[in-house]
Amino acid sequence: MTQSDYKEKYFLNPSIKYNGYASYPIRLSIRKAIEELKNKIEGEVIDIGCGVMPYKELLIQNNKISKYTGIDWEGGSYEHISKPDLYWDGRKIPLSDNSVDWVIATEILEHYFDTKLILDEIKRVLKPGGKLFFTVPFVMTLHEVPYDEFRFTPFSLQKYFELVGYSKYEIKPLGGINFSLAIMYGNWVQNKSLCKVLRKILPILLHPFYVLLIKKDLKTEFINSAYPSGLFGFVEK
Repeated sequence: MTQSDYKEKYFLNPSIKYNGYASYPIRLSIRKAIEELKNKIEGEVIDIGCGVMPYKELLIQNNKISKYTGIDWEGGSYEHISKPDLYWDGRKIPLSDNSVDWVIATEILEHYFDTKLILDEIKRVLKPGGKLFFTVPFVMTLHEVPYDEFRFTPFSLQKYFELVGYSKYEIKPLGGINFSLAIMYGNWVQNKSLCKVLRKILPILLHPFYVLLIKKDLKTEFINSAYPSGLFGFVEK
């Protein structure tokens, strides 16, 4: 599979066939969040923990981005597919103060034990009025073990943004309780501890219910008993 095909099938146009039952709702909800970003992003952009930079081509279509730079760890899990424009150590962004208009951080913040440190570093490189776009999971298996540190609530993120001194922030749900249930169901039927017969039969039997969950999902308010699948938002320096 080429890099272009990989981006298209797993990120830009996710499907149950290529993403699987667990990953599909996650990728679908992030893809929808990227549509909101597409209409706002401009100027010099850095994508930290960029992987294959799956959304780069989509975002630059708005013709408002002057430079797009992907930054990732050397020897990262995607490097055999795509090399980043710059390497970093995961702590110090190799750019000067007040140098970029936007920072993209999709599914990255949960991997930092010191959340304040990375948010301080992002703020350092942002120009005055610059913005951060982020996504974080809420319903997610352990991943990138042992570098999986947090599942944030909107209220914990709010406290971090205020602690670091960002001027504005907007936090939204990636998906509601239906997406959360779909993700948990997907992980369950794909779990190797389940017998092979059930792993083969259950997806067939429950597929209509799964599709209905995805179709009828409603974004949740951040109130008691809410069950967002993940969070995304915009933060301004």
